[in-house]
Amino acid sequence: MAEIKSKYEIFCNELESMLKYFEKNQTISNKSISEDDLVTYKFISQILVKVEAVRTDNSKLVNFYFPIAKKCYYLSDDTKRKFLKDVDRESLDSKLSGLYSEKMYFNQEMDFNQSRFNNRKGIFTIFGSGTFLFLEVTCFVLTITNNLMLLMDDESMIELFGLIELALSVVAIVFFLNLNYPLVRQLNRFRYETTAAVESYYNKIQLDVFQSFLYQKNVWVFLYHIFCVSAGLYGYTAIITLDVFSAINLFDTMQFIIKSVVMHIGQLLSTLALAGLIMFSFSYLVTMYFVDEISGDTCSSFSSCFFYIMDQAFSNGQGIAGLTSATVESLRNKYYLLFLLNITFFLLINTVLLNIILAILVDTFSALRQKSDQFGNK
Repeated sequence: MAEIKSKYEIFCNELESMLKYFEKNQTISNKSISEDDLVTYKFISQILVKVEAVRTDNSKLVNFYFPIAKKCYYLSDDTKRKFLKDVDRESLDSKLSGLYSEKMYFNQEMDFNQSRFNNRKGIFTIFGSGTFLFLEVTCFVLTITNNLMLLMDDESMIELFGLIELALSVVAIVFFLNLNYPLVRQLNRFRYETTAAVESYYNKIQLDVFQSFLYQKNVWVFLYHIFCVSAGLYGYTAIITLDVFSAINLFDTMQFIIKSVVMHIGQLLSTLALAGLIMFSFSYLVTMYFVDEISGDTCSSFSSCFFYIMDQAFSNGQGIAGLTSATVESLRNKYYLLFLLNITFFLLINTVLLNIILAILVDTFSALRQKSDQFGNK
């Protein structure tokens, strides 16, 4: 039985490889397999789902095949991607519990989408999930065009391109209100009703306006376009340059960079606060004992000395050493104290704390990228 199972899996893997090769090159790599066989295998693989199960602790995985229910095709790709990215993959139990906890919401979405598709089939056939991506990419291209025109000091076409971008953004929001908002609102209310103990008017406003509308990716990015373009057309042309930050929503790597800062914002702020306390103490020592050796008005007061040291520490890494150019002869015994302050400041701020901040950002970014790669390989 194991030999038959092994041969069957090898056969399926070979067919899968040949199917990918055929779709790419329009030729069959193995002449013993006909095109009808590949079409049949593709059709069967699309209507059946494989479930691997273990009957006992020591037994091997057993494959079971079930027909995919018709309603399952109405689960949106966005929901699938979101679930696969958010579900805990640490163990089999965590994956199963994550799937089971979302089961009710999947059913709600599939039933709702099926009824809407049957009633408004033409609209959903034409305007699918790819419509928002097309509109977003088009708006971004218009944004880049306007900024390039600003770079070349040519503002003749900025108003026209801005109006087009504004119109496309409004169209995208209207599409969302008609196609996506009813489903998102219903799912959020269903989650709230199954988890919340007490209903309130404020919570309903929070669900319907913020979570179901303003916090949605397909809404806030176009609202951002509308804000930047409207401000630019009104006269604040510089705000048009801020519109390029909408690229963050298009590229995963940029989102990883933002998440690297946001996910551990508490640790970063604590490290920066410690650096500020250290610079505060060192600024006071410089103001008390070395103010006469500092040229200019950089340390005329304790506050000015503190902010100047902060600027020197983070901008060019000089710190206290950038305040004075005094020699051993001019400072005499104070020189060794200043030398000790310089070395201590450099080790604490430039070597330890700044590298801690860098390590937090790099580790978080690497973990996010690794998780994304694992998700893409599954």
